[in-house]
Amino acid sequence: MNNYGVILTSENFSGKTALITFVEEGSELVTNLGYQEIPYTYFPEDGTPQGTYYLFLTGTGETCIVNVTQPNPSPTPTASITPTITLTNTPTPSVTPTYTPTPTNTPTPSTTNI
Repeated sequence: MNNYGVILTSENFSGKTALITFVEEGSELVTNLGYQEIPYTYFPEDGTPQGTYYLFLTGTGETCIVNVTQPNPSPTPTASITPTITLTNTPTPSVTPTYTPTPTNTPTPSTTNI
C-alpha cells in the first residue's frame, strides 16, 4: 500500500488558522482534522488523500474548498487553496417614508344680504 499525503498551502493564508474537514473520495465519511495552521500536511492512515478538503478560515468568514485527485505523477500532491467567499445577507430597510400632504379648508365666498 502506498502512503501518500497532501500539503495544503496558500500565499494569501499562510500562517492563518483554519478548521479543516476532509471527505474521502468515493465515501461519505467526514474526518474532522481540527484547527490547523496553513500550510498543513496531512497523511491519512489508509494512505489515500484523495477527496475534498474544506477549510473554514478563522476570523475571515471565508471557506476554501480543495479537491485532491489521484496523485500523479508525484507521490505527494500539493494543493493550493483558492478561496470561495461565503456571502451573508445584510438586512435592507424596506419601509421608505413618503410625504402625504394634509388638506386645508379653503373658504368659499358667500354673499349675505343685509
